Amino acid sequence: MNSQPSTTINQQDDGRSPESVGSMLSLLERPSWHASAACNGVGADVFFPGRGESAEVAMRFCNSCTVVTECLNSALEYRDSGVWAGTSGRQRRKIRRLPTRRPDDAPLEHTEQESA
Repeated sequence: MNSQPSTTINQQDDGRSPESVGSMLSLLERPSWHASAACNGVGADVFFPGRGESAEVAMRFCNSCTVVTECLNSALEYRDSGVWAGTSGRQRRKIRRLPTRRPDDAPLEHTEQESA
């Protein structure tokens, strides 16, 4: 009998269930900021609610988290599903579509003539 965990993913699984996402994430090295995250050690199922289920519990962790900025930056770059940094996948897709502002786009200072 093989005591190794199975690495086969059910073909019906689209890769977004908490089990498959948790398995995939466990294979990756977590970023250093994750150790300080309010959600560190919490089961993935909390952050991947099913369709029609509430994300309220996940949001409570995010609302009290000290690394929410780092989490959001990571989520915007790599993650489309689940609750990350208090945002849903849909919210992050909207954020990604927003125009980005470069330093050279800074507003010009008003002169006295413009103010008058």
